Amino acid sequence: MKVNLDTVIEDLKGLPFLSDFQYRKSSPRRFYIKDKERTLFIEFSACNEGGLLFLEPVYGVKYNVLHKWFQKFNKSSINDQRGTCSFAFVGRQIDKHQDGFYYFDCEGKDYREEFAKLSRDLKGNLKYLYARYGNLESCYKTEILPYLRGEEQLPNSGVEWIFENLALCKLVSPEDYPAFKRMVMERVEWMKSRGEPNLLRYDSEMEDILLYLETTDITNIKRERRTHKDAAQDTPSKPLPDKNIKKMSGKEYEKMQADVRRSIGRKYGFRQSSYCNFKVENGYFFNIDFVAYASLKVKPMYVDDLWWDIFDMPDNKNESLSLRALGAFAVNAQNLVKYDIPESYDREELEGQYERLFKNASEVIADFLIQNPDADRFYPSEEMMNRRSYDMLNLLALIHNGRESEALEIAAEALKNDRSCGMLRSKDGRDIDGFEFIINWCKRLKNARRFAWLNWKKK
Repeated sequence: MKVNLDTVIEDLKGLPFLSDFQYRKSSPRRFYIKDKERTLFIEFSACNEGGLLFLEPVYGVKYNVLHKWFQKFNKSSINDQRGTCSFAFVGRQIDKHQDGFYYFDCEGKDYREEFAKLSRDLKGNLKYLYARYGNLESCYKTEILPYLRGEEQLPNSGVEWIFENLALCKLVSPEDYPAFKRMVMERVEWMKSRGEPNLLRYDSEMEDILLYLETTDITNIKRERRTHKDAAQDTPSKPLPDKNIKKMSGKEYEKMQADVRRSIGRKYGFRQSSYCNFKVENGYFFNIDFVAYASLKVKPMYVDDLWWDIFDMPDNKNESLSLRALGAFAVNAQNLVKYDIPESYDREELEGQYERLFKNASEVIADFLIQNPDADRFYPSEEMMNRRSYDMLNLLALIHNGRESEALEIAAEALKNDRSCGMLRSKDGRDIDGFEFIINWCKRLKNARRFAWLNWKKK
């Protein structure tokens, strides 16, 4: 039995709890259910590597009322706006027992067992989606109340969350809007002081946008599209005429995007592979992923080499550098900053957007290297990563610096609490979590140190 993404999708179509969902075959693959107010969906990110199909479901919802009012101000392309959502999550964010990734052997080994695990998690996560995001009141309790109570910190990058969350607060709990707006605007000022490029695009219009939100019945807005005249006010570049835009196919536009990104990135020392641009500097691996947004990330060069030794995949060290960003068994890096992905059919305007992005990224990298000059002594910031990614990067930093006893204790505690590192390998008929590989590695290091000490003492 040969297994690919289509195999899994066809079996998912037969599940009773997905019977009311429609299916979209275009990338990314999506099951969705929609009405006049909202669209709930499950999207699937997938890749093949080493004879395995890696699958990650993303669950999300889009409420029209939170987006439609902002269309007249939105600087993203219409296609990009259609692809946005109000809220999204992956399984491991809501249940520590979930890996979030599903590993299908392309030859069909243990397919039914892995599919049963996937369908069980999908069913449970859909219940969570309906319970926490099924209506605007639930969204408010899930997303806004934790900020007001001081239980969560507001995002430190991006911009659309500002307007969507303020709109949600206004609709559901207008009495809390003034307090929430003060919190948001304090974060906005902090982001401006750091030169957050996405925010700066809206800086001159911020007061007008908020005034429109606060004085308009956003539940009764007709669709408003940005015209070329609107776009011309955002940039000195001359917008491309309609007739030329219509002549560009989707493939032609994707090729222009890739060519421009490669050309501008090369000016700043970045190489390009697929959706990623990357460079090595001062012992660090920096990469920018261009997926839903552009995310600049960093990790020391040694971490993947060390991890592949621990995980018994040393041959990966001889592969191209891009594997450290694109590989399924690469260590996740620490986030530094996020950007909106440049969007324009005008090549000159697109080049200008990418120029600003790579220039800012290079400045962020320079500041980072001033603060962290020694890659061997770098430890990640938990605030800039999710728990699982932080654990892995931190454990490898501890081991690299001879602190294997601490690493062993952390990894053992993670397994005790049923946490996964997100990477598994089948060995002797069972799946072994990466944390277990780390534990065994640390034990061998400790034994080797003890053996060396005993030999030294005998001499």
